[in-house]
Parts: sequence; C-alpha cells; structure tokens
Amino acid sequence: MYKIFVHIGQKIFNHIPITLSIIILVTMLFFIQPKNYGDGSEYHIMLQSFVNHLSPEQRENDANKLVEYAQKTGGSTNPNIFIEYKYSGYFPDKYGNLHSYHFWLYSLMVLPVRVIVELIGLNPLISFQVFNSLVLLMFSILLIKLYKHQSLVIWMLSVVNISIWFIYWNHPEYVSYIFVLISMILFSKNYIFWSILLSSTVANQNPPIIFLSIAYFLIFFTRQIFKYKKLAHLIRQSTLPLLALSVGFLSYVFYYIYYDHPNLITKVGASDFSLISIQRIFELLLDPGIGLFVFNPFIVTILFMLPIYSIFKLLKNRYSVSELINSKYFLYIFLFGILILMLAFSSSTLNWNHGTTGPSRYTIWSILPTGIFFLIEIIEKLSITKQVNKKIKKAFTFYVLICILYSISIVLIGFSISRFGHLGFNIFQRILLSHIPQIYNPSPQIFIERAIGMEIDANYDYDKIFIYFIDKQCQKSITSIQHISELEKICNKKPKIDYCFNQKQCYFSFK
Repeated sequence: MYKIFVHIGQKIFNHIPITLSIIILVTMLFFIQPKNYGDGSEYHIMLQSFVNHLSPEQRENDANKLVEYAQKTGGSTNPNIFIEYKYSGYFPDKYGNLHSYHFWLYSLMVLPVRVIVELIGLNPLISFQVFNSLVLLMFSILLIKLYKHQSLVIWMLSVVNISIWFIYWNHPEYVSYIFVLISMILFSKNYIFWSILLSSTVANQNPPIIFLSIAYFLIFFTRQIFKYKKLAHLIRQSTLPLLALSVGFLSYVFYYIYYDHPNLITKVGASDFSLISIQRIFELLLDPGIGLFVFNPFIVTILFMLPIYSIFKLLKNRYSVSELINSKYFLYIFLFGILILMLAFSSSTLNWNHGTTGPSRYTIWSILPTGIFFLIEIIEKLSITKQVNKKIKKAFTFYVLICILYSISIVLIGFSISRFGHLGFNIFQRILLSHIPQIYNPSPQIFIERAIGMEIDANYDYDKIFIYFIDKQCQKSITSIQHISELEKICNKKPKIDYCFNQKQCYFSFK
C-alpha cells in the first residue's frame, strides 16, 4: 500500500509542470486581456493578412479589421494603434507590395490558433498569447518525458524567470526562447534533426540564432566524418539535418526575391554592423538596464563557470580529435563561443535601448536559454554520478534553489506596480546612480533615453545636455566638453569627468 501511495504521489509531483502550464493557458484564454507590445502591431497585421488573403503582404483593409477587435478589449489595447502604426515597419517591395521587415513566419505559425479562437467566439487579439502558452505546454510535456524526477526543478528554472514576462507579448521572443532551449536539450541528447529545425525556425525571427543552427550542423557533421568512412553514408546521414538547417534561411531568400537584399532590416538602415563592439556585448550580459546579470546573476555566472571548467577538463585529459568532438565539454565551450557571436550580431541594432521592460529582449533567446541549459546539464550529471562529493551536490542544490527563489522574486516584482524601467531608469540603475554614479557609463542611448523618458531615433541631436536628477539635484550627465560651463550653471555645482567616449562627448557626475 505504501508503494502505491508513493507511486501516486510521484505521478502527481511529476505532472505539476503540466498542470501549471494548463493553468497559464486557461488564464491567457479567458482572463488576460490582450495588449500590444513592441513591434506587435506588425505581427497582428501580418496575421490578419493571412486570415484575409493567405499572404503576408499588407492590403488596404487588414489593419482596419483589427480596430474592430481592439474595441472589444476594454481599453487594454488602443483601437487606433493599428491605424497609427499601420505602416510602421512596412516597406514597399520591388513590385509595390507592402511587407514587414520582421519576417512573417511567426504570424503564420499562430494562424491555426487564430482560426480556432475566432471560431469559439473569443477575441482574436489573444491568439499570440494563447499560442505562446501552447508552446509552454509542449515544453512541459517534453520535460517530463526527458527528465522525470528532475522535471519540476528544471521547469521552475526554465519557466519561472523573466522569460514569463514575454508570454503575453504578441512578439516572437517567448517562442524563440523556448525553441532555443529545447534545441539545446535535444542536441545534447542526439535528436539532431529536431534541434536544428527548432532553432532554424526561430532564426527567421531573430537572425543571430542561425549561428546556433549552423553550429549544431557543424558539430554533427564533424562527428559523422569520424564515424562514417564512406561518402555515401555521410551524405545520407546529413541530408535531413541539412534540410532542417535550410529552414533558417527562408527569410533571407524571401527578402532577396522581393527586395534584392537578404535582410530588409539591414537594407532600411535599422541595423549597422559597424556598431558591434565589446562594450555592447558586455552590456547585454552585465548592464543593469538592458543586461541579464542583475535579473539573474546565477544564470550569467554559470554561463562562464561551466566553459572555464570544461577548458580545464579538456586540458587535463588527453583526448583524441574524435573524442574531443564528441565530448560534452567541447559542446559547452563551443556553445559559449556561439553565444558571444549571437550577442555580437544582436548589438548591431540602432535601437539599442529599445524601450524594453527589464533586460534587452535579445538576452531572452540567447543568454537565458544557454545558461539554463548549462544548469540542466549539471543537474542531470550530478543525479546520475555517484562519485561526486556530497558537499558539492548539496552546494549545487543550494545554488539552484537560490537561483529559483531569486527568479521568482524578480518575476513577482516585475508583475507588480514597480516595473523594471521601460523609459526610465530601473531600480538597479538608480542604486548605482545614487551611490556610485561615476562607475556607471553605459552606451549613450541607454542613458539618454532613460534620463529624458522617451525613445530617440538615429537622427536625434546628441549635442545637448542630458541630466539625471535625484530630488532635483544633478546626479549624472552626458554632454559635450564644450557644454561643461553651461552644465555647471544648470547644476550649480562643478561636475567631475567620469568617462569620455571620444574627444567631445563625456559622462559627468556630481557626487
């Protein structure tokens, strides 16, 4: 009898992730009114275009139809937003048709959900949040199948973190996060085709992810070279993974056909590779405004610790080339290198601060899943290895517990009235600026937009005085050297130079 109760209890315990995921799905279906976030109006219009005429191009009545749906949301979505931003992100192709510079695949994936939602009489604007919730449910089912006894802990690590803020965004960030994380898990378990297909699919929405898909294929292909001596075997084994990889280039082919350029975002000047810098890469990791560190320091820490440990293990043991390629240690180091590459290409955007709540959305589908995957790998390794010191296991268990509790705290604070920024400095930035302003010198766009409380475009006049005040007292400023005397008059205090980006523009503090 005791064993029966234990078995039933274990079954219930293991299925908690699915139960919670279903609750989230029901909540998104019936209780959360849809809102428009980020570039969401483009995805809504593309989805409506598919509903109206089965093509992603925007036609005359596509946006107008969305106004009717928005009027049913009780004020949570401005009905005029689809008219005001009707052409935002849309550009005429060489045939005169309007297409968004954000690819349409995400909207197409949501189309079946949109049809069902409308058939059962619900507001079609909830389609994206419902689809995102279904992806979460799929992920939860997969975790139970793959991990069983560790499924709840891994679910808590993977779901109850800042990614959950994006689940009700009409935006591909959440799906990209889940797909990238699943792809890493599946690749580690040798489900090569599916890992490449999932990452390639979302690479159409967030192009830097294509480097991850290519990395999967390169590692797989190299392993096959050592495994199969005959070319025919190598070709046969690589065909399906190569087809999966090709999915990641759909957007490039589409935009080349219609715009004679593989990337419309780059073509219209919204991205510039000359902006890539080490500072921007580190800001995605560490900046308290757009970086991930303060929102989950445990994830970022493990992100560096596991590759460093892996390098040590590889140097300590003498591996043959074949053993090296097949080693998990090599995989961790390689994934870290690919992460830095993804961050580098993400940093080419002109809209660097992009009015985000919390960290940059680029960190959600790059840093966050990589760090969580590393934690999952350690959890699984420790659970099956008996030789590991018990103190090490206890220390790591405590580390994971603190990581989960910290994530829960951040999520709860984020869902409360004390939101983390948006167009203002968040609590972490304010702490730095209040006590040690001289050490916080971010990229100018981050400081300026949050200091003035509005987004600025590339043509904005930076040759002005921008000041952050605390209790009407100047705390920190960014301006040109030539304005220093004017700055001193405004603040009635002599500023100290903290850091200069060039011979003209500098940060000043007054503490």
